Amino acid sequence: MDISVRDKGIFRVGVFRMDAVRRRLARDGAPLKLPPKLFDTRLYLVVNAGRVVDR
Repeated sequence: MDISVRDKGIFRVGVFRMDAVRRRLARDGAPLKLPPKLFDTRLYLVVNAGRVVDR
């Protein structure tokens, strides 16, 4: 999986762009609506990519 950090809090995972500061997720530039808990879970997984994480 290719994860790149562009600026502070901006992550790119394939066609997805996650802005941790503004709490936004977009796919190919189109915003995606996520409940807060789901966004937090995805952000945690992106930040901890390559590590084993507990539930």
